Amino acid sequence: MFSRMSVRWRLTLWYSAVLIPALFVLGTMVYLLVGHTLARDVDGRLFTTAQRVERSIRVVTAFPFRWENLALPDVNVFSTPDTFLQAVDLSRRVIVSKSRNLGEQALPVSSSTLEKAGSGQPFYETLTVEGVAVRLYNVPLLLDGQLVGLLQVGSPLSHVQHLLQKLRWALILGSLGMVVVTGAVGWWMADKTLRPIHQIAQVAAEIQEGEDLARRIRRPPNSDEIGRLVDTLNSMLERLEAAYRNLAAAHRFQRRFISDVSHELRTPLTTIKGNLDLLYRLRTAERTETEVLPGGSEAEMSKGAGAGYGLAEEDELEMLEDVRTEVDRLIRLVQDLLTLAQHDTGVGLSLESVTVGEWLPQSLRRAERLPRSEAVEYAVQIDEALLSRRHWANADALQQLVYILLENAFKYTFQGKVAVTAREADGGLELTVEDTGIGMSPEVKAHIFERFYRGDPARSTPGTGLGLAIAEQIVGAHQGKIDVASREGEGSRFRVWLPLEPYSCQPLTGGL
Repeated sequence: MFSRMSVRWRLTLWYSAVLIPALFVLGTMVYLLVGHTLARDVDGRLFTTAQRVERSIRVVTAFPFRWENLALPDVNVFSTPDTFLQAVDLSRRVIVSKSRNLGEQALPVSSSTLEKAGSGQPFYETLTVEGVAVRLYNVPLLLDGQLVGLLQVGSPLSHVQHLLQKLRWALILGSLGMVVVTGAVGWWMADKTLRPIHQIAQVAAEIQEGEDLARRIRRPPNSDEIGRLVDTLNSMLERLEAAYRNLAAAHRFQRRFISDVSHELRTPLTTIKGNLDLLYRLRTAERTETEVLPGGSEAEMSKGAGAGYGLAEEDELEMLEDVRTEVDRLIRLVQDLLTLAQHDTGVGLSLESVTVGEWLPQSLRRAERLPRSEAVEYAVQIDEALLSRRHWANADALQQLVYILLENAFKYTFQGKVAVTAREADGGLELTVEDTGIGMSPEVKAHIFERFYRGDPARSTPGTGLGLAIAEQIVGAHQGKIDVASREGEGSRFRVWLPLEPYSCQPLTGGL
């Protein structure tokens, strides 16, 4: 049942559970302290009165018998409405004197009182007289060392008991009132403290229902635990929003990729299948031009069965070349997908210390054979001193990087120039590929390094939108940077920067 209560009720019950025993202990201590104080006041007043009476007692000699006796003063002079006095002659067991406020009554003198008086020392005792508690102070009267009498000073305890009873009820009612007030205040404080949490839960529920991840929880002005909780939740919402946007973008790119890859795969596969079907039909027709007859003689079939299926050797070679080209396209597409899959699974590049001359000139020579328009000029400018510089790199991956950049430049440049420049800048290798092609709009430029993305002008050309994404991963694995500057209709310039000096902690693998 307690676990099903709200936090407000549980906090209120905890406040009360702690307060009740605390009030009980405090009330008990106050009650005992007040009772002890009142009792000491009564005893002190009785002691003072007894001393005053005792100082007024005189010793007299009885004439003509000449024995000494104690002469008591008028006790009424020392009595007050709540103080009784009584003097007892112990030898005759008679009351010698008593105050008028006793009336017809007398203070009791029990055998235990006489026994204690025999010690000669004054003492206190509490007796009950007709249902009323009376506090007595007994003073033995001595004459020549002999006990001759007893002076008793008493006071009823009814007023003390009455005060203690009032105090008891005041403590009980005050404690109950304090518990109620504290419970109400505790409820209010718990509600005020938990109100931000309730608002957080409400906003979180609204975000869940409306799927509005851009909404944020309003932060309270104070920087307490609630404030830190709000900061944490807002940070989590920001990450969820970013993850959701990335996921949505990935889904959009994936749908576009599926469409592009389907087209890319369908075209080479259709070409391969058509060529192979044609070769199969021709070879089948050639084999059925002659037929063995039942009599063991051979008869030539009607030439119509194989008519029109003659194929020159040049045509066969052309068909086989088409098959080779399309198979290469499929291999390249699968290789690109495998490269990205390796990056996603955390498989890194193996880096080793190489010189720039071990991979850059060879990469540029191979890229020169890439298909391009005859109206496009290809120019290369390399700083010779750069070729001897060493750095940590994967030569195969950097060759693939050069291939990707130049393939894109040739693909979208129909006339003009593609220029490659390699020089040392800012302590690293700066490789620039600049073309005079179709360029890019700012909208397309913002997404060119995203996987599967292809701008509208690029969708009319073969490709999958994976090349620049792979290029960015290769540069990142070498701790480098890649950026692009482009204007629509004026061309593009890709700049790659790779560090040349060895790292302070030389890596063995890259991040691709």
